Amino acid sequence: MEDRAQRRPCGSHRQPDIQVLRQRRVVIILNDDWTLYESVRAQAYENVRESFNLIVSSDAREGWDNYFTFNADESINSEKAVFVPRFAVGTAADGNLSITNVSLVETVAGANTYRWTYGDNTTSSGPNPNRTIAPNEAVTLVVDNGMGTKDTLTGAESILLCSVDNFTITYLSNFQIRFELPGYNPSSSLYNLKWEFSDGSSSTSNPVVKTFTSNGTVTCQLFWKHNNTLACQFTKPFTVKCGDKKTNFETHIFEQSNQRWKLDGSIWVITGQVGSKVKYLRWRGAILKWQPAYNQGACANLSGIYIREINGPTGRSCIDVTASGSYCLGEGTFPTSVAHIITEVPTVFAKPGQLSAGLGIKVNGTWRGWGYAGKPRLVLP
Repeated sequence: MEDRAQRRPCGSHRQPDIQVLRQRRVVIILNDDWTLYESVRAQAYENVRESFNLIVSSDAREGWDNYFTFNADESINSEKAVFVPRFAVGTAADGNLSITNVSLVETVAGANTYRWTYGDNTTSSGPNPNRTIAPNEAVTLVVDNGMGTKDTLTGAESILLCSVDNFTITYLSNFQIRFELPGYNPSSSLYNLKWEFSDGSSSTSNPVVKTFTSNGTVTCQLFWKHNNTLACQFTKPFTVKCGDKKTNFETHIFEQSNQRWKLDGSIWVITGQVGSKVKYLRWRGAILKWQPAYNQGACANLSGIYIREINGPTGRSCIDVTASGSYCLGEGTFPTSVAHIITEVPTVFAKPGQLSAGLGIKVNGTWRGWGYAGKPRLVLP
């Protein structure tokens, strides 16, 4: 077996061009597409991607019955007509997705047609769409191969980004790490998902949470279900640590006794400190601005658990630390904010969902804000 592709005539009918490459994979070129053959025959396997008339398969012949008929001795007899509507998805501007047609279509040159229908029921024609789409927007592709056969591909589950920027690594407490490909549906009829970790383990769950004792890498793979062909694969490094440093911001606007107030609340766990803060301003209609104003009290408090990472004789460990306390101001003319801050050792982390803040001001006898008047406390994710 050569690492370079080699053409092998097969059967007495049309001769499919089969390229045998490294890593026990086979690239099959359909419909006597010699231009495509010349463009990929010297490429390394990892650089070859499925497209029009090109299938990446297995030299174990898994799924080859989709493309060939066989003789009794399992040699290839002839090539089947292959007609698989398919499109790939990529990133575009403004958070939208782009679509590229990679259908495998048995066709007379120039005779096949494509029709796209989008989530808002608008349509376009041609090999590729004339617009981008929103994430998880359903798209339908109808392909007519020009020889009396039509087929359709529909569904939001096809619109799944698989890229190094799309799958997420979230550091939880106690050296646990969550890996997730957002938008992947385990019951999808199109894809199989597989995670491969540097410690030799693997998983097909999404998301998956694992505990590690050393740094490493994770590889996210998506396979087309119909032939177990690798659709895409990306790898990211991860670092073992207690958790993430995080900050959460929210704004709350309320009216009290014909006065409009704006509270900007925040809670954070960052290098060196844990804290919460509320900034408070009143709308002054006469000058059309948010301005400092008299109120009867302001308070910021913390409650819950965060994590401290320490180094000891046996290595690193994660220690739960209780955060509590508050800082309040009484009636009078105050600065425009109040904060409660705990100065800490350099390495501190969030414990997801376990640290919250009460942030509010008192106006005309009533406390308003996070943790007051029915509004939940501000939580650090």
